[in-house]
Order: sequence, then structure tokens, then C-alpha cells
Amino acid sequence: MGDDYEGTGWAKYVRQVSKRPGWSVARLARETGFSKSTFFDWMSPDSRKAVTIPYIVAVAKAVGDDPVNAFKAAAGLTTDEPQDEEISMVLSAEIPDKAKDEIIAQIVEQREIDRRRRLEDTQRIIRIYEGAA
Repeated sequence: MGDDYEGTGWAKYVRQVSKRPGWSVARLARETGFSKSTFFDWMSPDSRKAVTIPYIVAVAKAVGDDPVNAFKAAAGLTTDEPQDEEISMVLSAEIPDKAKDEIIAQIVEQREIDRRRRLEDTQRIIRIYEGAA
């Protein structure tokens, strides 16, 4: 595989996230619990390594990306929309990699808190409508 190979879809996505500041295939493997060979297989131009939903979610979560972006990549879909404005802002900032990692971890944590709060709100609304029926 040449150094200029970026791949398409999932291969390109995995290669790009492994090149983010502070990231590598070794770190992806550690953070996700998947083997380094799995990541190298995915990045290969003639990979036959299957990618499943748990893989996609784990990789996106590890790097602090919106899983929708990872799913689009795995499906071979492209979009003109920005990948993730918050994460892109952090990654392009001229600050140390450690600071970027900390900020991204905070963003991911806040998103999870917000997600849980929205689910609770939705459950409350459903209970209100069920009680009104």
C-alpha cells in the first residue's frame, strides 16, 4: 500500500482518524479493544475485513466523532456538510495535542449527558400523552 493511498469510505475514515493529532492505529486499538491488524486490514485497498455496527460505533466514540459520520463512511456515502464543527474547531486549533484530547473528551461527555437528558424528556412527554389518552 502506497503512502498516498487514502481509500474510500471506511478505509479513508479509519486512515483519517488514525492521523488526527494524538491518534495512531495503536491508540485506536487500545481505545476500542480491537486489534491493530483489524485497523490495518480496514485501511488496505483490497481489504475483505467486515465492518459491523459495533465496530463503527466504537471507533466513532473513541475519537469523539458523531457516529453518523462513521456510518456514512462505512456506507460509502459522501456529504458536503462539515464532519463535526466542534471537533474540527478543536483539531484545527493551535494548541497541544493533550489539550485537544481533553477538550474532545469534554465534548463527548457533554454530548452523552445531553443525549440522556433528551431521552428522559422524551419519556416524560410520552407519559404525559399516555396519561391524557
